[in-house]
Amino acid sequence: MNQFEMALHYLSTKASITARHINQIVLGQPQYTEEKYDKMVKESYNKNVWVYACVRAIARAAASIPLEVYEKGKDGELIKVENHPLQLLLDKPNEEHPRDDFMEAWVSFLMLSGNGYVEMNGPSDNGPPIELWLWRPERVEIVPGEESIKEIRLNVNGEAIALPYERALHTKLFHPTNDYFGLTPLQIAMRTVDMDNSTTDWNTTLVQNYAAPGGILRAPKDVKISDPERRRITRTIRRLWGGKHNAGKTHLVEGGLEYQAMGLSPKDMDFIDSRRMTREEICAVFGVPPQLVGIQDKSTYNNYKEARQAFHQDTVLPTLDKIVSSINHKLAPLYGARVVVGYDESKIEALQESANEKYERISNTDSFTLNEKRAALGQDEVPGGDVFFIPRNVVLMNESGDPVELALTIGQSMQPKERPNAEPPEEPEEKDALSIVKQAELKLRRKMSADAFNDSVDERSKIAERVIAGRFMEEHERIEEYLKGIKSIEDVKQSDIDAILSLEKEEWLAMMIALYSNFAKEMYDRERKLLKSQALKLNVKFDDYDFADVTEYMQEFIRVAAGDSVSYIHEWTRQEIRSILSEAFEESWAMSAVVREMKQLYFDDFMTHRSYRIARTEMMAAASYGKQQGVLSLNLPINKIWVSTYDSRTRDSHKYANQQTVDVKDYYNINGYSAMFPGDPELPAKERIHCRCVEVYEVRMDEV
Repeated sequence: MNQFEMALHYLSTKASITARHINQIVLGQPQYTEEKYDKMVKESYNKNVWVYACVRAIARAAASIPLEVYEKGKDGELIKVENHPLQLLLDKPNEEHPRDDFMEAWVSFLMLSGNGYVEMNGPSDNGPPIELWLWRPERVEIVPGEESIKEIRLNVNGEAIALPYERALHTKLFHPTNDYFGLTPLQIAMRTVDMDNSTTDWNTTLVQNYAAPGGILRAPKDVKISDPERRRITRTIRRLWGGKHNAGKTHLVEGGLEYQAMGLSPKDMDFIDSRRMTREEICAVFGVPPQLVGIQDKSTYNNYKEARQAFHQDTVLPTLDKIVSSINHKLAPLYGARVVVGYDESKIEALQESANEKYERISNTDSFTLNEKRAALGQDEVPGGDVFFIPRNVVLMNESGDPVELALTIGQSMQPKERPNAEPPEEPEEKDALSIVKQAELKLRRKMSADAFNDSVDERSKIAERVIAGRFMEEHERIEEYLKGIKSIEDVKQSDIDAILSLEKEEWLAMMIALYSNFAKEMYDRERKLLKSQALKLNVKFDDYDFADVTEYMQEFIRVAAGDSVSYIHEWTRQEIRSILSEAFEESWAMSAVVREMKQLYFDDFMTHRSYRIARTEMMAAASYGKQQGVLSLNLPINKIWVSTYDSRTRDSHKYANQQTVDVKDYYNINGYSAMFPGDPELPAKERIHCRCVEVYEVRMDEV
């Protein structure tokens, strides 16, 4: 089975290939948590102030974030659904527990046991439930089946209530050594909790004994004390010095006994620092900033607000994501494939800016129009507010390099303004200035679009590079296996090498088509969605095609483009190998040297530099093609603009092509060659390999 057949096998197999082997070990035997949950809770949450404070802080914060029901649209956007049956269930899980109490208990169980169990109750075994009930973790056992978990059981008063695993939401934290249960932060913190509890108990006992550590009374050597007398002296000491009512009193004792302390003093043991250390460790394990549980002597955060923001971002939301993921895994699909549950971060108070901070940030931003700023602040638009402002210290230059003076100040529009009781001013200089500003803004927008596009190509190219390198590795293994079976260089046949490469060619083609198709589809969706959004804002009509309508057309192009690329790759490989074999034959190399040279060719060249070059070139072509098809699908009057990166690595021919503008259906002229987009497979290699140019689009507003 080759690499691609194995991948298809794994993708088509729903059950894990290891799950059945793991489950066979304990088949049908209930599995229990590793620690005694009830004992841990009694010693920590019920007894330790810091554990209680941390768990309560996480649970209450998570419970305060409302869960919302969405439906996925055709373009992947999420549309909130009001009064959805799942929303009603989440808002009222059952008749006994309000929504906030239910969520607080769910998160608390997750923090204390590493597991949260929710029963989806009725009315049928495979339909949406009518109630949700939480199960206490210490009462739950898991029963493995042959290939997956069969059921979970709730043990109450000696009776086990079984529930099919499909009707249970099992939320768990990661556990590195357990296949069925999550690892609670409490298990990690228990040694620290025990230390903190012991310190508290010691201090409490110490205070009850007049804040003095234990000791002994030593009698003179010539004095013999009987047992009854020893007991009487002990009772006397306890009566005189024991308890808070004897604090500060002075007593006279006879008998010449000498006191000798046993153990360390509170100062020697430094209990204050010890308790600080343990409480900080407990807070760290649960991910709670110390300020939020009443510890005010920390300077880790500048203020309480920053601590709340970090707490929500680093602890609360990841914990809530565990629960949301569990809901979306089993519960949401019962209401339809497009239904998902999530939350709106903009409604989380701890993550929002204050009104003053937001006003200052937006007011000092020059890239928004006046109306965009007012909308961001919740204010109504004003007439003439769809304009930008420029600061007073910006100097505009005309084409000759001379400064252009504009009678503009902050608060004034860049639109020409008539003077009262006078003829309107002459426009040429004003027009020149405005055109310069617009041109500069246009170039900046195109440059930002080009940078964002190249970032996407770079990211995808890294993935493609690893896939291509893996393909080269398999190709090398087959060639190496062939060469190791040859005794002499004279016995090596180029036709045998060609046959091996021909066999590899089909797998190369399948891989390249997959890479092309995935990235082209992604860029098709992204560019189409972006342009649709712009068209809607401009109230421009467009054709609402779906990707399925152009799939067949695109797949034909991708198949041809991928085939051409594979042929080029195949021929280049063949020539490089032929060159090595020719040299080996002329110089009568030993076969070990041939094998070594072939390995160096593949590992030092093909699987490094060449893999990157192929990945970058082909992903650029796929992305550019997908973008353009997304634009064409809207059937709008659009110009496309060739934007060059314009640095020391840019070809001269591509520098000359920079800002070349044509209709989206026309060809560019690149050094005498026709190209539909940057990286077009129709271009020769010298104009295509390592190309980093980008295509941007603009609607011709005079035609809509």
